[in-house]
Amino acid sequence: MAPDFREDDPIIDRLRESEAWSFRIKEMFRLFNHRKRLKIYHIHVQKTGGSTVNHQFAYLAFERNIISKYETGELKVSGLDFSSPNWRESTEARKVVLLANRLPGRVFEGNKFRFVSGPGVRDSVPSGNFDFAFSHIPFYELKLPPNAFSFSVFRNPVERLCSRYRMLVELNRTGLLNHYGGNKNRGVLESGFEAWVSTTSRDELNHHLHMFSRHGEVEEAIDLASKVDEILWTETLDSELPALFDKLDIREKYRDLERIKVGKSDQWVPSALELSIADEVTRPDRLFLEAMKRTSGLP
Repeated sequence: MAPDFREDDPIIDRLRESEAWSFRIKEMFRLFNHRKRLKIYHIHVQKTGGSTVNHQFAYLAFERNIISKYETGELKVSGLDFSSPNWRESTEARKVVLLANRLPGRVFEGNKFRFVSGPGVRDSVPSGNFDFAFSHIPFYELKLPPNAFSFSVFRNPVERLCSRYRMLVELNRTGLLNHYGGNKNRGVLESGFEAWVSTTSRDELNHHLHMFSRHGEVEEAIDLASKVDEILWTETLDSELPALFDKLDIREKYRDLERIKVGKSDQWVPSALELSIADEVTRPDRLFLEAMKRTSGLP
């Protein structure tokens, strides 16, 4: 166990007499205290409301301004109010989102809070160099530090899959499909839901299962998901998310924000046949979630 250092310790006072040691001691305290703090990791299953969740935690770092640090330099944007439901529409926000997705790392720091996503997760999470992090990386590929708190959001598999397709259709319509890594789907998206499903990987169709099982096996996924500290559900997220902030003792930081809707469109409504197809291809996901609900005592 690491020693419980105190800044008023007489030994520390003597070490401070040296300017070089003074710098090292301050750095030691910074690292030690940071590593003692609770780390929060979101296992982000696609199209479950996860962007809304991440936005809530991002507010802890971006309440007043945002500082994005990358290997290539530093991007500063001041006066960006993340409490506004329309913050993404501002010119400053567009710059942040564009650069954050193009530059390596995606590590944001503000208000002594380190927010990590994307490529930065594989380096920062195992070492504990984060306060909040999220990614679509399968949970079995990451090792969390001992003091990490993990959670995930689950959703009805048919609704999740339809939401995924609806998002891709809208991104394709607005010319943003390539930005979200879906360029390979352009042709089949224009051919309809059934064509898209037939060319989509099992992992994407059953994304819950993919995130918790290396071999696509329900029992394996149940075993790993049972180690997650908290499972939230999209259908009850409005009440469960503030409850999570209560549990983490940061309720005063919770903001009543609108849901984040990436590529949201109501132009496509699934037919009875398409719903039947979605139900069939997501059966592994459904079996996994039904088992998780039984484990949690949910109906």
